[in-house]
Amino acid sequence: MTLTELRKVLQELNLRPSRRLGQNYLYDQNLARIIVEAAQIGPLDRVVEIGPGLGALTEILVQKTSELEVIEKDSRAAAFLTARFPGLKVRHADALDFDFPASPSWICIGNLPYSVGSRLIVDLCGREWPPDRMVFTVQREVADRLLARPNVKDYGLLTLLTQPFYGIKIIRHLPSSVFFPEPDVESSVVRFERRQSPLHGVMDARYRQIVKKAFQHRRKTLGAIFGREIPTSLNPKSRPAEISVGEWITAAASRADSA
Repeated sequence: MTLTELRKVLQELNLRPSRRLGQNYLYDQNLARIIVEAAQIGPLDRVVEIGPGLGALTEILVQKTSELEVIEKDSRAAAFLTARFPGLKVRHADALDFDFPASPSWICIGNLPYSVGSRLIVDLCGREWPPDRMVFTVQREVADRLLARPNVKDYGLLTLLTQPFYGIKIIRHLPSSVFFPEPDVESSVVRFERRQSPLHGVMDARYRQIVKKAFQHRRKTLGAIFGREIPTSLNPKSRPAEISVGEWITAAASRADSA
């Protein structure tokens, strides 16, 4: 769909993109193909697309697999997709409340709404049956936080609630000009490849508990944050952003063992 065609459809649907919801429609089909190819989808793969909008990715995805369903919050866009792609499973729903597949193997893809992108990613990473692979377009600042390392300002909860579970790679950065309307920020296409995480059961719960507590007070020392409950593997004089993902995992293991 060209920019001219996209504008025409929006006008016909009386659909005005919401800045509050972060609705920006990708119209560059070459980039859409790059995004879909990054997901490495086979004909038998179960795929869920979040926020399809008017179908820039969808029209390529339907050629890749018959096991596709899309989640669209806007009722007018959902109706348009239903008419444009007969037989497609279109779910008119909010992805934050959606019952994602309870399946050991599935793929998730989408140009995520800027307003909820981080929350969706964290939610998917923490599910009992997370996707094998995810490819998302997000704000560039979110991409920077996903790949952050200790001792930089971007290193925080988003980093720690994603990196233990997925290998994360930036596929490419996207200029604002490939979206309509143009967002005020740059975007990045990010691929997540599920890894065999050492976190599970009690250890997983402990890990999430301690990193969330730590980063509520990221400027304090760990000794001041945890007091006598500080995991023995952590230096009480260090601050949360100085501790690597691996060190947090070790701390969670020591807490789980002592529970």
